[in-house]
Amino acid sequence: MEKLLNQILENLSFIGMCVAIIALLFVLATQALALILYSLFPVLSFVISVVSMVGSLGAEATAAISISNSPVFLLNGLIMSLGVGITALVARATGRGDEEAVRKLMRHALLAIVYVGIPITLVVIALYRQIPLWMGADASFLDTAARYNLIVSCGRIFSLTAMILNSAFRGYGDTKTPMKIGIVVNLLNVVLNFLLIYPTATYFGITVPGAGLGVIGAAVASAIAFAVGGIAITV
Repeated sequence: MEKLLNQILENLSFIGMCVAIIALLFVLATQALALILYSLFPVLSFVISVVSMVGSLGAEATAAISISNSPVFLLNGLIMSLGVGITALVARATGRGDEEAVRKLMRHALLAIVYVGIPITLVVIALYRQIPLWMGADASFLDTAARYNLIVSCGRIFSLTAMILNSAFRGYGDTKTPMKIGIVVNLLNVVLNFLLIYPTATYFGITVPGAGLGVIGAAVASAIAFAVGGIAITV
């Protein structure tokens, strides 16, 4: 009888270990999936909004957006590197179970927005025309590129806020919240691009209203999407 009980306990231990491993793998898979989707949707949004929609307006429209985005992506790299550090620090504090340190790091993340995000935004706004000019924008689309850059830059602080706070959330182990907000924001960006870039038109017998703003519509759509994302992750 004792031998039988020991065997049952060993089997239960083995089953428990298997269940624990499966549960751990499930958690890791869901976390990884959230990160993949969070990274994938901005790419899809960019392809649909810029490559497809703006691309249909012509080469100059595409160039006006691309030439303005290139240096901004470089500045985003600075925020992303800052975000990596925030993720690591928050993850360590979370692993230690130090909630006070986590709250302190969250406050520091907000301060990083004030001391880094706002100055970057102000610099980009101040140089809204010089940036495409320095990048070699042709006179035929320089004005369009400058206006696009100015409008998008007004929403840049919200984008940088989302990047920093998303890093803090990931460090805390919450990848689903940034993923959900990212999906909503990118879908909103695509819809707004469609409504603001193209004029009112009829598709399959259905009249879809449109502003017909072209490149400026794409800029307004991006600025609104940035604002929604930044506010959502902050709240």
